[in-house]
Amino acid sequence: DVAREALRSFEYDAVACRHVDGGAIIANPSTLDTALLQRLVTTESLAPLHNPISLRVLKLALEETSKPVVVDTDTSFHQTLPEAERVLPLPKKLRELLRPRTGYHGIAHREVSSILAWKLGEESRARDYLISCQLGGGASICAIREGASVSVTMGSSPLEGVVMGSRSGSLDPGTLLTLLEEHGFSASELRSLLNYESGLLGLTGTLDLRLLSQQAQQGDTSAELGLEVFCSSIAKGIASTATSLPRIDAIAFSGGIGQNSADIRARICRKLAVLGVSIDPERNTPTEDLAEPLKLSPDDAATAVWAIPSSEHFGLARSACSIL
Repeated sequence: DVAREALRSFEYDAVACRHVDGGAIIANPSTLDTALLQRLVTTESLAPLHNPISLRVLKLALEETSKPVVVDTDTSFHQTLPEAERVLPLPKKLRELLRPRTGYHGIAHREVSSILAWKLGEESRARDYLISCQLGGGASICAIREGASVSVTMGSSPLEGVVMGSRSGSLDPGTLLTLLEEHGFSASELRSLLNYESGLLGLTGTLDLRLLSQQAQQGDTSAELGLEVFCSSIAKGIASTATSLPRIDAIAFSGGIGQNSADIRARICRKLAVLGVSIDPERNTPTEDLAEPLKLSPDDAATAVWAIPSSEHFGLARSACSIL
């Protein structure tokens, strides 16, 4: 209903929509028509939390407007991943049946890297080697070399990588085999468990980071454990993607958690001290409704650390302008 009201009420030249995973159908931003929409329907299961919703919005847009409709995907930015980052460590006959690692959150990572490079340029700092941390309900870390994605924690589905809100992130495959073989889980039950019942929610029973931080400060061991697991996972994701870069010029935190939670940023950066990462406690204040990029690190720090407002909507607008 919100989308329909917007399409009928505002003046606009085009509609741009995020579609998390376009599979093999869309590699770059594309103008939507009925034929392309019908092909995209086959991608619904690739990102079960998001693709079904975006498909409904795309269908609605085609029905409600005669203006161009542009669809951009979170996988398009990661087309530059080297083969060693994409290939699955499985026998060739199985690799031919399965998707390689594709990465996600590409629209956000692309925009954050552009904003971060601009801010570093204003400071006359090196800006070729960046790490973008998109931390929200879903979470991923991306290493960016001269504007191109070279490593990302999410893989062939949005389930791989760091611990997330209700997604497990990477798990020992043996754990899944045990659930299948010894505890009678079906594939559909596993899919629901890993997407909707795991991660921070599974560890703590809530997705409210402010509540968890308050509870941890009050001595709640369950809340502290959940935050420790979450932040350790993020720090390890940053460290692992950093191996694809010769140095780290800057780290950016974005997304609902990354740009807003001073506690989460501080916890993660303390774990990265071994890489020379530090933040200024006076700068790292709560930043709800952050409107401008905020520098968190001391001015003389070797690695700059920033909080960047979420900017996917600007990225979608730029994608639409680039092909119209």
